[in-house]
Amino acid sequence: FPANFSKEELIRLLLARHIPIECGMDFGFTHNFSVVTVAIDSHRAFVFDVIEVPQLELPQQVAQCKQKLLGWNPQVWPDMASPQNIKAFIRAGFRMRKWKKGADSVIGGIEIVRMKLRPVMGEPELYFLRDDGVNSLCKKLQGYHWKVDAAGRVMNEPDKVDDDSCDAMRYAIMNIFAPRGRFSVGREKSKSIVKPFEMSQSPEEQRAFNGRLWGQQIMSHVLGG
Repeated sequence: FPANFSKEELIRLLLARHIPIECGMDFGFTHNFSVVTVAIDSHRAFVFDVIEVPQLELPQQVAQCKQKLLGWNPQVWPDMASPQNIKAFIRAGFRMRKWKKGADSVIGGIEIVRMKLRPVMGEPELYFLRDDGVNSLCKKLQGYHWKVDAAGRVMNEPDKVDDDSCDAMRYAIMNIFAPRGRFSVGREKSKSIVKPFEMSQSPEEQRAFNGRLWGQQIMSHVLGG
């Protein structure tokens, strides 16, 4: 592949090879409206686009995502605390996925992201394709930290300062890669999301699987191996 292989060319190839595209979405006005887009290659995820803009009204949020994301036909994992916003995106043609938030979902989601970044064995399974938006997300991930109480004790709760894109990425990663395809949220569990690929699948699914294998080579080249 040429050394100057562009992000736009990569996205066209991903779509042509049926690599699944997923987004996490965190709504905000005074906080940033954030959308993190990820290409899913089997057990690996590649963050390749980040939208992060403050003070956008809901129609502006929808318009920006329609212009940039709708052509990729992604599945979107939104913040479920904003049902009216979700309905607006559904009306605009986006595939918004429902999921359940519970008392344990934040900590559980952080652990799933940590597991993808630093598995117990083997290489990392979460990668970032360098550009301005993704670079900004990486800097915020570096500063993501637990709250500290008045006595200086570390609490079991993340600090909510400048965490919008971090949350958006977490929504996608934790729902896609929940252990055994399930994610525990308090006493309830969400439906199974991820199925292992079976070689007895239809020819269309076989082609999609082959496309994901091919996508590994592309991503390896773009990320420098």
